Parts: sequence; structure tokens; C-alpha cells
Amino acid sequence: MAVEDKRVFVTGGTGKIGHLLVEKLSSSEFFVKVLTRKGDNLWPQIGNVKIIKGGINDNVVIKEAMADCEYVFHLAVYQNIADNRLNKFNEINIGGTKNILEITKNAGVKKFVYVSTAAVFEPTGKLERDEKWLQKNFCGYDYYLQTKIEALRLVREAKTILPVVVVYPTAVIDPADFSSSMPVKSFGLQRFLWERIGGGIPGGLMNLIGPSDRIFNYVAVEDLVNGIISAALYGKAGEEYILGGENISAGDYLKIAAKKLNKEVAPFRIPITLLRIMYLFGRIIPWSPMVRLIAKSPIADLCLSSAKAKRELNYTPRIKLECC
Repeated sequence: MAVEDKRVFVTGGTGKIGHLLVEKLSSSEFFVKVLTRKGDNLWPQIGNVKIIKGGINDNVVIKEAMADCEYVFHLAVYQNIADNRLNKFNEINIGGTKNILEITKNAGVKKFVYVSTAAVFEPTGKLERDEKWLQKNFCGYDYYLQTKIEALRLVREAKTILPVVVVYPTAVIDPADFSSSMPVKSFGLQRFLWERIGGGIPGGLMNLIGPSDRIFNYVAVEDLVNGIISAALYGKAGEEYILGGENISAGDYLKIAAKKLNKEVAPFRIPITLLRIMYLFGRIIPWSPMVRLIAKSPIADLCLSSAKAKRELNYTPRIKLECC
């Protein structure tokens, strides 16, 4: 089959996950159409990538681009937690998903892959949980998560008329860029906490919060992208898959990550109670929005299993933190 006959449409292709997804698809002999507002070609060295300039709600542009595509990968999302404009989250995360689903209904695609988030699952405790585990119904104080929950409902409703597959990435790390995790807009107290308390490592500050034996699951971005592609090729229409890697305690993660980067994190834990007190004084001191989110929804265990994806998608996460 010629490359031109294997066309795919990708939204959110300029994000970290989407960028690598486009690279992987194009190197697998797919012709990739990428929807982006900026219209910049981030893959100039790749001939089988076409930039489609437009927004997630530009119907005419999307219909034309999607008309001859076999697969649709919907990754576009708005997740700026510092933005308190609910309408912005609604417009992209809910409205954009609804729009893409409506257009896909008449496009005759083989598979519609929706990239959700493992954050929709309720705390698991120390036992591994799979796709049947309880999910959150409401998270109104977290605009990103709440709109992802509502978008997921739309995707599930479309399962009756569309070959939909849902994937749930766990906490994503990028081993190839592991040492450069400082938020671009970080400054002042936030920068100090990130560098001095969290050691300037990915998830350093976050994993100092709460008990050290708190379990979470992480996945290397390369393994995740391979899983997303496998979901399109081998996933069963209507099914959902957790795409994760290793379950690890917050304490162990910090030890391994700090050793890898030759960094040091603070030798103490940050109690949830402290963040709640900080949140109460939020009108006086402009804390990071993350303080509000954690104070309202304390970080808890998220111990997840990707057994279903391994079984049905031949999903084989190979990258572990120890060897990154």
C-alpha cells in the first residue's frame, strides 16, 4: 500500500505527545495531516506530513482535511491550570471534541482514537486497578479535568455510531529530555520551590507532597506513542485501554530521578495540611494554582494496570526509569 493510501488526521500534533506521534506515524509510512492554529511545520525534514492551518472548531477546514483519512487521533486539549476562564476549557476540550466527533461521523474512518487521561480514575489504594475501576463524575474546581470528564462522556456516546477507541495515558515522562523540566513561566517563589525543594527534576516537588509510599504510574512518552498507534491498528471499536508503565512509590521515584540527574531534593515531606493552610491565605499570597488543586483534591494512590493493552494491542512498554 502506498503512503498516500494510509492517511491519518491528528489534532494536538504540536504538543509533546502529539509531536512524537506525528514523527512515529510518518516514519511508519503514514501520510499525516496535522491540525494546528499556527500553521508552522515542525517536521520540515519529513515529506509525508501536511500542516492544516485551523482551529479545533473550524468545520470547513477539518472536513476537507479528514475526508480521505483512515484514522483520526484526537489529542488537542487546553490544560493551562493558571487560566481561570472556564469558557476557554469548554471551547476546546468539550466543544472541540464534540465538533471533531460530528465531522468524523460522515468521514468513513476506520478508527477514532481519543486520548483521555488516567487522572479521571478514582484513587486506587495499593492494589493495581484496570479499566473497570471507578471514575470521577465531577471535578469542578479543576477545569482541565472536569472538561476532560465531560468530553469523555461525549466520546462514549459516539461509540454507537463511530469506531471509537479510548486510551488513558498515565503520568508522562520524557527520558530524552529528562533534565529540562523547569516550567518556562516559573519565577520567584515558584521557581525557588521547584529548584531548591523539588531539586529541579520532573515531578520533584509534586512527589514530595503527602506520604512517600504514595503509588503512581508513569509512562515514557515513546512507549505511550507506540501504544496510541497500536490502539488505532489493533484496538477493538468501543474499547478503552490504560497506557501506562511502572507503578512506583513517590519516595522511590525521587531517589532514582535525583540520582540520575545528580540532583538533591529536600530531605523532608510536605504535608497536605500545609497546602490547605496556604490555600486559605491565597487571597494574600499569590500561590501557584497547583496549591488550590491539591488542597481541594489531595494527591492519592493511582496504581494502574496496562494488562488489557498488552493483551489486545501488543502494547510493550520497554522504558523504565532505571534505564532512562
